[in-house]
Amino acid sequence: MALIGQRVRDQLFTQGERVLGSDITINGISFQVIGVFESLQDGNQQQEEERIYLPNDTLRYAFNQVGWVGSFVLVPKPGVQARVVENDVKAYLAQVNKVSPEDKGVFGSFNLQDQYDKVQGLFTGIEVFSWIVAIGTIFAGAVGVGNIMLIVVKERTREIGLRKALGATPASIVSMIVQESLFITAVAGYSGLVVGALLLESVATMLKASGGKAGFFGPPELEFGTAMVALVVLVLSGLLASLMPAAKAAGVNPIVALQDE
Repeated sequence: MALIGQRVRDQLFTQGERVLGSDITINGISFQVIGVFESLQDGNQQQEEERIYLPNDTLRYAFNQVGWVGSFVLVPKPGVQARVVENDVKAYLAQVNKVSPEDKGVFGSFNLQDQYDKVQGLFTGIEVFSWIVAIGTIFAGAVGVGNIMLIVVKERTREIGLRKALGATPASIVSMIVQESLFITAVAGYSGLVVGALLLESVATMLKASGGKAGFFGPPELEFGTAMVALVVLVLSGLLASLMPAAKAAGVNPIVALQDE
């Protein structure tokens, strides 16, 4: 009996040909196909679907491997380094088989810890770079908002002077400029966030409509925590953008402002 992947089926059988119950030959031995599977793994889906699975007892008896173990795979528990597991297993096998601990060539092994750390480091670097670009873009927008507010303060010099002449305190003037800056930043930033979320959702929907196979990275999505952090950065950038215009507005001299043309 054999269980084959979809890509194996596509390579061995023609379209419309009966698969279940048919025989395939592996190293001169025939096995009956009892099923075809589709991989649900992310990243190595194609590689997984190119495999053929045989019952362990059938494999051993068919290829004369009874009592022989060529290799086995160990998955460490969460929080345990694979290097530690590798060394402990080798020490245990050496003890059971009465092999000298100094003999390093008896038991071969391959550890994915180093490759995994490199890949994780790459993705961490990409994530940090993305955050730097995103925050830099937001603060660049905040600078633009600050320039707009400086122009607004310049154009409303007479209005600000009149307010102060009628008794408005510097704190109320500062509050007015800060509120306007926060409003502009929040509307623009939130609109961009909504458009970005809709774009990601549209891409994810198209990928699902095409069969749900998005390759190694999977369908794009926006995390709620990331969105909240973006909103906090927006508020802070709007606040920073308003400081200089608010200080300039609070320092307007009412007499000079009322004489401004």
